[in-house]
Amino acid sequence: MKENQMKIDIKYALPQQVIAEILKEGEHTLKFLKADNTERVMVATLNGDIIEESLGTTQEELSEEQILEKRSNKNMAVFDLEKKAFRSFSLERLYSVDGKHPLELVTAYLKEKVLFGEASDE
Repeated sequence: MKENQMKIDIKYALPQQVIAEILKEGEHTLKFLKADNTERVMVATLNGDIIEESLGTTQEELSEEQILEKRSNKNMAVFDLEKKAFRSFSLERLYSVDGKHPLELVTAYLKEKVLFGEASDE
C-alpha cells in the first residue's frame, strides 16, 4: 500500500460522502463531541465559492494534501467558517448536521438514490 493510500472502513465511507455532498451545498451547523468530550458547534462548508470568499483564494489553489491531511476513514476535514481554516472531527462523534442525526441524512440519501434510480447509474 502506498504512503498516501488509506484503508477504507465502509461504515464511515457513505456517511462521509453524504455529509460532504451536503457541505458542498453551503453553510451548515455541525455538532459533535471533541476528544475531551466537550460539545463543539461548528459552522462548516466544503463549498468552494464560500471558502474562496472567506480565504480570498479558490479551493483549487489549496493543496490536495492540505485538504486531506487530517482526513482518514473515521475523520472528516471541513472548512470552519468561524476559524477560517480547515478542521477535522471524528465521524463517530458527530451527532447533528443542521439539527438532524447523520444516520437520518444517510437514510434519506439512500432512499432518494433508490427512488429516483440513481443507484443503478453508477
